[in-house]
Amino acid sequence: ETAEEALRREFVEELGASLGSVQLLGVLENRFELAGVPGHEIVFVFAAELADAVELPAVVADTGEAVSWEPMDNFVSGAATLYPEGLVTLLDQPKRR
Repeated sequence: ETAEEALRREFVEELGASLGSVQLLGVLENRFELAGVPGHEIVFVFAAELADAVELPAVVADTGEAVSWEPMDNFVSGAATLYPEGLVTLLDQPKRR
């Protein structure tokens, strides 16, 4: 499946929400270390709109993990952290707001 297809599927599976328009903003490569173990990921970053006006849940449907919806200004100001490095810059472009 494509990255966009995966995004759409995950929104339905994890949050119970369908997406309308989707736009690829960029791709980031992230090398990191977690608990002493090196990791590497390729992150596809999308802007997306919900297909329907629904309230998104506070937990992931299949795992029960908490979800936190934060204003972008919290990340821009440094009040909250967003990974990977470079993601805040990519998301905080004027045309994205």
